[in-house]
Amino acid sequence: MNKIIAEDIQNILSEPLPWEEFSGKTFLITGATSGFLSYVAFALLELKNTNVIVVVRNLQRAQKTYADYLGDDRLLIFEHNLLSPFQRNMLPCIDYFICGAIMSSPKDRAERPYSLALNNIIGTKNLIELAAENTAKTHRPIFMLISSNSVYGQPASDEITESNYGCCDPLSPHASYAESKRIQETMTAGAGVEFDFETRIARYPNVIGPNMILQFGNALHDFINDAINARDIVINSDGLLRREYIYFSDAVGGALYVLLKGANAKPYNIGCQEMITIGNAAKIIAKVFNDIISVKVMGNAYSANTPLRDFRLNASRLNALGWSNKFSLEKAIERTALFYKKDIVN
Repeated sequence: MNKIIAEDIQNILSEPLPWEEFSGKTFLITGATSGFLSYVAFALLELKNTNVIVVVRNLQRAQKTYADYLGDDRLLIFEHNLLSPFQRNMLPCIDYFICGAIMSSPKDRAERPYSLALNNIIGTKNLIELAAENTAKTHRPIFMLISSNSVYGQPASDEITESNYGCCDPLSPHASYAESKRIQETMTAGAGVEFDFETRIARYPNVIGPNMILQFGNALHDFINDAINARDIVINSDGLLRREYIYFSDAVGGALYVLLKGANAKPYNIGCQEMITIGNAAKIIAKVFNDIISVKVMGNAYSANTPLRDFRLNASRLNALGWSNKFSLEKAIERTALFYKKDIVN
């Protein structure tokens, strides 16, 4: 395992959580070839007493992601398209469902908004119905939805608690993602009531870290991709928009706090509560790459798909459970960029 990822997983497992509650349990994770959710699977597998099912569409990519665990019979890589229902008895009994597979990239929002919304909603529906079947079989599982700060729309405040909702224009370019996340949350809460299983909702800002998809299409991903390829970073705006990012290991630690200590049917913000301008994020990346590249700011135009207002998540509800982020925003960006340097030591 890569050195940085191994350190991150140990940071997660050093949290003072009642890990024994996971002993002997089976987890199902969708979206588990993403960098963020693969960290969840890695941490659970490193506990040595859990079973993990990762539901994937691309088997080869999954085998590459989980190369260190392919000989471990506690890991099951299950190839399945979430747009298709799960067939009865095709999987063993599951204790924890982590619903993380979504379409979310800016490119998809701009070019495939209908498909994005449909994928997110139908995929959630099919996973909920699998959880309902598990409830009927034996016991009461826990279903966690990995959600987003996009559910808050465009609130009036710069710091958002779990109840500070703003408006969301259903016809805006951003709406296909934001509204589908809202619907996912409504479905999750409703399913918990109707099918009698516990639910958790974790709301995130942008998550960053090793193995994130560099062709994702948002600014920070593009900047790191440019740096890797020794291209100057070009900011096609004034660089003053602010964003909140959280590092993978902090984000996963937060999710596990919610699973182990969170309340049923209650959402939790998981954010670092810092903001950074796009311009300053670019400068940090350039510095990590030893200033071999420059940062160029090119005017003040913005894509129609760019939310011009952003905010930070107030994580006090989760802080009350004992969680806090370990990495500052600057350190999170530095650590992510460092992972992608060609001379990184594995």
